[in-house]
Amino acid sequence: MSDESKLPEPAPADLTVPAPDRDSGVYGISVAAELVGMGAQNLRLYESRGLLEPERTHGGTRRYSANDLERLRRIGDLLSAGLNLAGIGMVMDLERENARLRDDRTGPVGTEATSDPTARAEGAGGAPSPGEQEDPAERRDQAHAVGDSTPDPHPPDRT
Repeated sequence: MSDESKLPEPAPADLTVPAPDRDSGVYGISVAAELVGMGAQNLRLYESRGLLEPERTHGGTRRYSANDLERLRRIGDLLSAGLNLAGIGMVMDLERENARLRDDRTGPVGTEATSDPTARAEGAGGAPSPGEQEDPAERRDQAHAVGDSTPDPHPPDRT
């Protein structure tokens, strides 16, 4: 029996590869199509309809990001729910606007802009101070000044 010299095994090198940015286009069209379970031609169609915009290499090759894949999955869900591509575009625009408004309301990630409703309304006709009467006409004017599209139930007299 030979006594082989047992060398200590080298410690595995720390080969951590940073995950790509969710916005970085890293997947080619065939890989992206396979990952989301769609045909490559569908991805081209969705791009032509403005539902997504993958990055392009200098040579013009499409590169899909993790966010693009998520968007494609959402498109698939909405198609399964019976929406057409025009409807999907509207839904996705509304979802993006909703997220933007939510971000505006909460401020930077993890912080609440303000939890005091009167402070949030300051400068826009906030709640009256204690003992102060609220003028309904002033409130109506402020509501219409900020784009309230509901008809005024008490229009001013124009006699």
